[in-house]
Amino acid sequence: MNGIISLYSGQAFTPYLSYDPTNTGSGGPRPDRVGSPSDFSNAALGFNDGNNGGPTPGCATSTSQNINCWYNPAAFAVPPLAPGQSFATMFGNAGRGSLRGPAFYDTDFSVFKDFKLKERGQLELRAEIFNLFNKPQFALPNNQVDTSNAGQITSTLHESRQIQASVNISF
Repeated sequence: MNGIISLYSGQAFTPYLSYDPTNTGSGGPRPDRVGSPSDFSNAALGFNDGNNGGPTPGCATSTSQNINCWYNPAAFAVPPLAPGQSFATMFGNAGRGSLRGPAFYDTDFSVFKDFKLKERGQLELRAEIFNLFNKPQFALPNNQVDTSNAGQITSTLHESRQIQASVNISF
């Protein structure tokens, strides 16, 4: 018998804006962190960009972390205008890798047996089970905090349980 157990804490990922309010042409920068992403008490308020913001559908009724609201988008905001600017903002203070994705737990198991056949023959029976407990392994959530699906996990990383069996005869 063989077994492999893999346990990983969640992968770090960085929150971003979906557009470039800094006017630097560098893509979506990081937002300002104005609250705790793990505090869902104000999740129904949603992301505040000073204009149209509003609740993220998955977080509108959430009071705790789930796949529809992995982090609280209301904990982030568009940074304030840069000094002397009328439309370009400063860079946000949200840390790189400051959010954590879902943990990863996986168990693989195999069992095999060899049988002697006459003088030189051998029969091997083998069975392998991958993801033994059929636990879903979720991908990272949407990291763009100002979109309608911010914080939502929409896919999985690996397939469900897989079972394979084999018979080998050697002579």
